[in-house]
Amino acid sequence: MRNAVCGSDGVSYISECLLDCQKDNGKNISIAYKGECMKLFAISFFCLLALTMAQKPCACHGDFDPVCGTDGISYPNYCSYMCAVENGKDLTIANEGSCMRLLIFLAIYLIGLLVFAAGQKGQLKPCECPILRKPVCGSDGETYPNTCALKCAAKIDKSRGLELSVKHPGECMRLLIFLAIYLIGLLVFAAGQKGQFKPCECPILRKPVCGSDGETYPNTCALKCAAKIDKSRGLELSVKHPGECKV
Repeated sequence: MRNAVCGSDGVSYISECLLDCQKDNGKNISIAYKGECMKLFAISFFCLLALTMAQKPCACHGDFDPVCGTDGISYPNYCSYMCAVENGKDLTIANEGSCMRLLIFLAIYLIGLLVFAAGQKGQLKPCECPILRKPVCGSDGETYPNTCALKCAAKIDKSRGLELSVKHPGECMRLLIFLAIYLIGLLVFAAGQKGQFKPCECPILRKPVCGSDGETYPNTCALKCAAKIDKSRGLELSVKHPGECKV
């Protein structure tokens, strides 16, 4: 409204003529100023003024010596903090200096990224070893097909805090030692059995007898020989009846 005027009643009129018309109709008004009434501006101004009056202005110096309030806000200095308290904020000083919440969060985030990156970097690439049969024995007692395969396993063990090295060329002797102990045990057992009784010298005679164990023996001598072995094991064997055992 280019020709608008603001009446003393606070109403905007599209022209001075319209305002005069209202005067002629008995309304006691006059032109306050040309242009629209600044009602919205006035309301905004008075609201801002009221807000400014509600919060007391603080005469604080510009020194930067931050304090952290319990509201999580960093105040540039103690004066600014006290200004907030005087204006009705219910808070106390959490710590001297800036609030560390954001900094701590960022630090934890960055540390997490670094740990993740280190973990990714620490992942071992697959070992490319030749298909070569030249066994070596590792310090863990395992036989590896070649030195390359052992070194590959050593990298994995190192990442787990373990150490692995070549004990000696060739296969580990664990299996051979086991077999040797087994054979020695058999020999010792055989020697012990041999010391308990002499081998039986029985005639090649076909005169079968049935033993108390249900087995048929070619003759009585063979049964007695078997009885000696059973006796050494804590068993008893005797002739059940002459002839073959009946099924």
